[in-house]
Amino acid sequence: MPAGRGPYERARGGAAPAAGVPDGRRYGIVCLAFGALALAAFCWTWALSVTDWNPPNWIRIPGVLALPVGAAVSVGSAIGGHRSAPRGLVAAGLALTAAALIGFIVLLVVLG
Repeated sequence: MPAGRGPYERARGGAAPAAGVPDGRRYGIVCLAFGALALAAFCWTWALSVTDWNPPNWIRIPGVLALPVGAAVSVGSAIGGHRSAPRGLVAAGLALTAAALIGFIVLLVVLG
């Protein structure tokens, strides 16, 4: 057995990922997923603000809370993976986040 090759490397057929080195693609996927979550939360907030639909608070609050959480995690993952994440995924995630935040600001200005 070659030096440095344990059972994990033999099973995969390659080298194990180095400890502490993040997978860059994961940052891009997280950025995109949470950007989509932020946009979905904006759509939820818009639907609650514009229509007469009035769900109970246990449904309303988690949906509205997803906007700042989605935006923060999306931007945080873009910053965390700025050197290793695929630029297309990060750009799409940040574009969705920006659309959600701009839409939310416009909603606040228009509806007061």
